[in-house]
Amino acid sequence: MFREYQVCSKCVMDTSDPSIEFDENGICSHCHWYEQRGIKQKSFADLISKVEDIKLNQKNSNYDVILGLSGGVDSSFLLYYCVVKLNLRPLVVHCDNGWNSEAAIHNIELLVKKLNLDLYTYIIDWEEFRELQRAFFYSDNIDLEMVTDHAMNAIQQIVCEKFKIKYSVSGQNYQSESILPRDWVHDKMDFSLIQKTAFNYGINDFKTYPYINKKLIDIEFISPLNHIDYNKEDAKKILNKFCDWKEYGGKHSESIFTKFYQNYILPTKYNIDKRRAHLSSMIKAKQITRNEALQILEKPIYDEVELINDKKYVLKKLRLDEKWFNEYIKKEYDS
Repeated sequence: MFREYQVCSKCVMDTSDPSIEFDENGICSHCHWYEQRGIKQKSFADLISKVEDIKLNQKNSNYDVILGLSGGVDSSFLLYYCVVKLNLRPLVVHCDNGWNSEAAIHNIELLVKKLNLDLYTYIIDWEEFRELQRAFFYSDNIDLEMVTDHAMNAIQQIVCEKFKIKYSVSGQNYQSESILPRDWVHDKMDFSLIQKTAFNYGINDFKTYPYINKKLIDIEFISPLNHIDYNKEDAKKILNKFCDWKEYGGKHSESIFTKFYQNYILPTKYNIDKRRAHLSSMIKAKQITRNEALQILEKPIYDEVELINDKKYVLKKLRLDEKWFNEYIKKEYDS
């Protein structure tokens, strides 16, 4: 059904979210949701209190928490903050799905060595993971990142069980991630959707792909960045001063596939620019003005040469025929 284009008068969310609604002043439902939820920085004293509880409860363990490290700015700064500022003993966990950028690998190795930490890397068999990703392409599933995100959550569960760790610290933060339309993603915990998609593609068994097991222990998730005045640009400066941490481009671009998915597939096939959600979150957190966000959105989302190289790399790695892929991009999405 045709819908006239509209962008929020307070943030930069627009009708690329099919469920978005606007009031008489042109203010979108995401802004109203944000205000109604009273989203704001949480108490620092509560964070310190929780850290003390964690240390007490984990005193007989070699680790206080597990921390998933992708090499991106959020998880890198979280690791720095937990060790240097909160004096926590994290077991660093990394999911290797075959798509790490050179910058991500550099940042992971550098931080783990600099902070003298243990690193547990879970490597998913590439051929198995590639077939799962291909299954999601062929099923025309909008959330191509679901197989990665589910695996990362499952690995945390597996590692917590293995090392008897009850706590996981997350780089999730309201400052850049509070707004995300539900129509753009699926429930990352829904293994049944992954199973169904895989089965329809002819995959009946999982050898190394990790999945959520509801019978395993419960994990308490803590998001320290929600308790401090977290700012990505400041975080990058701190990391660069602390070590030779490398910048890698846009949000979640530490993964080559994620960069290609967010910066090419989503805007080209689905007319979704995820920068709108991230920038709108930053506007609500008063880290950026609406005009500044609009200026950022006017800039190209992908460098032309980089796009050509990344497209060639992704298609070859996934063994996707270019002619098929180009038709896939043009095909209208049936939600």
